[in-house]
Amino acid sequence: MRILHTADWHIGKTLYKQQLNEEIRLFFDWLIELIQSERVDVLLVSGDVFDLANPSNADKQLYYSMLHRLNSLGVKCIITAGNHDSPSLIEGPKDLLDQLDIHVIGHGSPAERQLLKVEASDGSAAHILAVPFLRAGDVHMSQTGLSYEDKVSALRRGIIEHYQSLQKMAQLQDPALPVIAMGHLYIQGVSLSEKRSERDIHIGNLAGLSVDRLEGLFDYVALGHIHRPQQLNAEGTIRYSGSPISLSFSERKDKKQVVLLEIEAAKLSDVRSVSVPVFRSLARVSGTLDEVKTALDAYRSAGQLAAYIEINIEESQRNESIILETIAVAEATSPHYLIINYKIQFSESAVSLSDRVMEEDIEDLKPRDVFLERIKNEGLSQEDHELLLDAFEEVYAAALSKEL
Repeated sequence: MRILHTADWHIGKTLYKQQLNEEIRLFFDWLIELIQSERVDVLLVSGDVFDLANPSNADKQLYYSMLHRLNSLGVKCIITAGNHDSPSLIEGPKDLLDQLDIHVIGHGSPAERQLLKVEASDGSAAHILAVPFLRAGDVHMSQTGLSYEDKVSALRRGIIEHYQSLQKMAQLQDPALPVIAMGHLYIQGVSLSEKRSERDIHIGNLAGLSVDRLEGLFDYVALGHIHRPQQLNAEGTIRYSGSPISLSFSERKDKKQVVLLEIEAAKLSDVRSVSVPVFRSLARVSGTLDEVKTALDAYRSAGQLAAYIEINIEESQRNESIILETIAVAEATSPHYLIINYKIQFSESAVSLSDRVMEEDIEDLKPRDVFLERIKNEGLSQEDHELLLDAFEEVYAAALSKEL
């Protein structure tokens, strides 16, 4: 039996307002080819199918189209909900999907639904513990009247007891079969991507489990939630598969992968990672404006799609022409890349706001002008600058309405 472990598809994810679904679509094409070439029997998806709890119709169409393709291959598919997924959405068509050998396990699913037995055509079999993202209510831990530290300990204990209970149920059904546990959770000490792409879970991650609490319980632990692929024990049997595509610039150097398991004679006989091709490169280019322009002229994407680039301009003295030229560079088009974010930093501060106020009559300055002067040396990206300005306008309008 061959089982493929993946997670964190994040269908519908955007990066600085740019959709990443084209990369996901190419990943799905590649995954279908891999399943066929490796004769995969079971596909495990350990949470965060969607990026948003309320995905668009286009996102849902991409997801269901992939499920249809998997069904046409005769692959058994087990999908668990992550912290980004809506339980009502992901479990909505479960009765229909069960008939297609596609099992979707959402938050709050009864324990008996989380225990599945999978079999291959040659008679080999395994237990799958399809555990979704667990909240305090899912593990029946009352937190009324507890201190913060006690809540953390109770949640951690509840998660472990939930896995132990399922493991005992599997042993009662057939103790000879290997047990593979799925999970969408945080393990202490893992390498994280930036916080924008991995939301903190389980009370700020303090309730994350120690890896030794899972060792020895299962033959393999197929984890999701952390986007950077990594194995957590020497044997490589407790792993985050990671996201199949880079979801933030902090992941631009990650080697994306899926994990292939093989079971023979009722034992896990092989675990190996399979590298996922780069469909779209993410790059960060830094330096002076001239250095960045030179680097961009020479840049060629390593992926099938035009790269997404973030540029960081680093100059010594503030110069308005540099700002204008940076904007022009960011808006220029290229067949090789698209600049989706830029930042400008000046190491030497320009004339301070207080100096300018001394030179001008305070009555001649409008509040918006003062605010723009205050933030112009902060090295903000275009997106952050616009968001901050929108927030100022909202607060200023509210202040005016109170005065009136």
